[in-house]
Amino acid sequence: MTRYEELAYLFGSDHLKECCDFANFLADKLAEYLECERSEINFVKKQSSIDYPYIRQQECNISVVYKHQGFVYMTIAIILPDEPLSGSQVQSLIRLRKVQHEFQVQIENRYSETHVVRQDNREALYILYESLFNSFINTDAWLHL
Repeated sequence: MTRYEELAYLFGSDHLKECCDFANFLADKLAEYLECERSEINFVKKQSSIDYPYIRQQECNISVVYKHQGFVYMTIAIILPDEPLSGSQVQSLIRLRKVQHEFQVQIENRYSETHVVRQDNREALYILYESLFNSFINTDAWLHL
């Protein structure tokens, strides 16, 4: 792949689709890691409307992601029991991109740490989920989209 083709891919719709497909895989496995129902894992995007401050969907798609400089940004939210709807979740912003056959994943509170993961690498996925769990309980966010 030429450098030009790599740029075209990173900013194209195929890359976005592959990132969302991978994010959906990550959400499925995150439910297993947390030992909760998959329905408790959502992707959210902040809205400007006061009445509906968030778009919340169970599947990653174009309506809940933000693209910037070859990365796809998304917020993963864990829906918690017995909470009011407006405050019923813990969230973490992640960004990812596909490079060759692997995905580079960064978590908002661990911005400098890049996780390089594939679907078949259980150890790397476990380390990613540990970092993601820690981001849910850490209040020092690096970016608010």
